[in-house]
Amino acid sequence: MLRGEKKIDFMDLCFSFCMSLITVLNVNAVEDHFFLTGYVLVKDMLCFAAFFLLFFASTITLKYLGSKYKPRPIQKPAGKKVVMSALLMWCAHLPYLLILAPGVLNYDTINQVRDVFDGVSPVPFGFVEGQETINAFMNAHHPVVIAFLFAAFIKLGVILGDPGKGLFIYCLLQSLVACFVFSGILTDLENNAKDAVKQFVVKVVRLFFIFSPFISYYTICMLKNTVHSLLFLILLYGYYKYLEGGEVSSKKGIIFMITSSLLMCFTQNTGAYVVVLSSLLHLVFRKKNRMVFLMNICLCIVVWFIIVPKVIYPAANIYPGGKQEMLGTCFQQTARLVRDREDELTDGDKQIIGRVLDYEKIKSDYAFDATDPVKATFNIHATKEDMKAYYKFWIKKGIQHPIIYLRAILPICGNFFAPVSSVQIFDKIPMSEGIFENVKQVNPSKLWMGLDDWYYELRDMPGISILFQVVLYSFWIPAYLLYYNVIKRWHKNDGERKPVNGILVPIFIFILMLIVSPVNYSRYALPLIFSSPVCLCMLMPAKNK
Repeated sequence: MLRGEKKIDFMDLCFSFCMSLITVLNVNAVEDHFFLTGYVLVKDMLCFAAFFLLFFASTITLKYLGSKYKPRPIQKPAGKKVVMSALLMWCAHLPYLLILAPGVLNYDTINQVRDVFDGVSPVPFGFVEGQETINAFMNAHHPVVIAFLFAAFIKLGVILGDPGKGLFIYCLLQSLVACFVFSGILTDLENNAKDAVKQFVVKVVRLFFIFSPFISYYTICMLKNTVHSLLFLILLYGYYKYLEGGEVSSKKGIIFMITSSLLMCFTQNTGAYVVVLSSLLHLVFRKKNRMVFLMNICLCIVVWFIIVPKVIYPAANIYPGGKQEMLGTCFQQTARLVRDREDELTDGDKQIIGRVLDYEKIKSDYAFDATDPVKATFNIHATKEDMKAYYKFWIKKGIQHPIIYLRAILPICGNFFAPVSSVQIFDKIPMSEGIFENVKQVNPSKLWMGLDDWYYELRDMPGISILFQVVLYSFWIPAYLLYYNVIKRWHKNDGERKPVNGILVPIFIFILMLIVSPVNYSRYALPLIFSSPVCLCMLMPAKNK
């Protein structure tokens, strides 16, 4: 058996192997749809060797830096002020808004606001031509609370004479709030750092939030994902403070965690699952004050899964999001099965699919990079018996054709687990009818398009381009933190377990959510883009281990 440093080296080899395998599988899925022909196999083997060397070199580099790392205790706290730091960060973000004035948004935001003003998307999407509609006040496909928030600012703009003014006010305030969230958390971490190296890491991460262009683009964007991502970072910070304090409960801490958890639920439909699953795992593995996480679970379940759908939605005539949102990945796998192995399906199989989805449309509208075209064909009148038969069919075919099911989802989620996708941005106001019809960028196109050109040139620069890769934030940073702070410590039985590592639980719950992402847009990974750099500061070791 290997012992001492050799054993550690073997662990590094295993880690590098696993990371390389995950990377290559997802690169293959995105580029070659999980097919292994002769040429593709050779290419993937070379790709695996290159990534293995890179990952293993990174472990050697980190080991070397760790050996040179000598903690320097800080006698005097930093004592930095949040307000000044936040305003300085805001000054760096503000030029983006001034150039892109009155702000930027995407079609989801347009559909949310138009749903409030015009009632254009009652069931279940506003952009599917010929889809059945019903008499409903709103559609809960998008978070209703966020829709009202956005609509309130647009209404303010209407009162002021131009909806664009409301958009500008919202983007201005959101960017300011975002800077206060980033700076507030980083300033607290820096002020409480007991090690000069940790202080240095915090300063580097602060510079990242000040100068990273995609951070600025998202903070000035009227987008539900931005709001949700800021709340996810706040929730993570609440977990950190609670766990770092030795799991000592306080009224303020409990209120902070529960409030941020509930807001997570109301800002994105998947937020409830992240909160409940994270709290459940903490409830099982924590030794102290489990009642805090039990309260969190109970309140989120009662509010989000009972009061909201059973009481508030019916009373307000709001149509729920529908089964197709939860089952989008299953429907995508079924559509891929029809596309690849239709000749193996019986008439009975086709009837089972046809009662739930539009059989012909899922063949013609199938997209490799999104589940929306398939789940949009969902039959809202499908009965419980129809769904039960479909679930049995889906399980049976999944056992028979697991590779086809992987080919359905990996080309989408593979963008979050391999360096094949850069951070996408929203850089304009899309053309639309209704309330946004006359809302456009006020500056000459040459100005704001020049900003876009600069962004893409910077994104493609050698070396710097790695900072623009989604996988760095959505998987690589969390994976390294898990390896060095949890797996290696557990394997070496090295020192006392650190409760603060529990902040990785919601991080990896969210990573699991990315596997069933409906589309490969960067905004779905935005909570991790915001939080992963901060986690580097939170989990920075206090001494040389």
